[in-house]
Amino acid sequence: PSRLLAAPPFPHHDAPWPPETHERIAQLVAGEIVVFQKIWGPHADALRESLSAETTALYAQADLSPDNPLPLRCDGVVASSRALAEWHGQQGVRSWYVPAPAEVWLDPPPAREGRVTLCWIAHRKNLETLVPLRELLAEPELARYELVTVSNDSAADVLWSEESARRVLAESDVGVVPVRDADEAALASSNRVTSLMAAGLPVVADRLPSYEEVVDHGRMGYLCDSLDDWRDALRELLDPTRRASVSAAARAEVDPAYRVETIGDRWIGVLDEVG
Repeated sequence: PSRLLAAPPFPHHDAPWPPETHERIAQLVAGEIVVFQKIWGPHADALRESLSAETTALYAQADLSPDNPLPLRCDGVVASSRALAEWHGQQGVRSWYVPAPAEVWLDPPPAREGRVTLCWIAHRKNLETLVPLRELLAEPELARYELVTVSNDSAADVLWSEESARRVLAESDVGVVPVRDADEAALASSNRVTSLMAAGLPVVADRLPSYEEVVDHGRMGYLCDSLDDWRDALRELLDPTRRASVSAAARAEVDPAYRVETIGDRWIGVLDEVG
């Protein structure tokens, strides 16, 4: 049986227990597997150090966080991208690649004429990536597109929540994923792309290694290396028949590989291996 010690709310980062409780917690989980996720700081570090040698500590890592040393102090890292798992392996940490599951599953939208809604869902740190996309959408030949943004920032069209994200996905025709020009972006997971594909949307995205693993360019989405690539992809997807073909292929590619049940089985495999 599994036991959930704490699920810290965003943006709470450090372990919620004071140092004097760490010994008791370490006794509670002695000989078991402890999985850290989304926490770091002096309390989390102290808790990790208090765990016995018989206790296995894993860290579930979605993105590279240079300011967080805790993954490198654990017995292993379960990374949501292959590149991130390989990076941790190069640091001498045992690692596994288990992608994140898609949470919203929708049938592809019907092929419709007229306005075409672009869906962008991301953390506020990615808002800067929208600047070149907005400039592109100002071109007359792409005037039929309407961009709807969802984020945890008031600058977005829609403030993020599970309900609002699902609603926007259901009302959209195409998903877009421009990415930041940063070293850690190359280690990002495919989650932003696979989530859109699971929602039945064709995807246009900047090229990343993890995206190349799941998107067959031109058949189930478009991977772009330049603004001209973005223009060509968006021009093609103005055709509702083309959108329908790409969205059907995208949806089929991720189902059932990115279902919660499938990813859960992969996690169980990791836990069986270390346990």
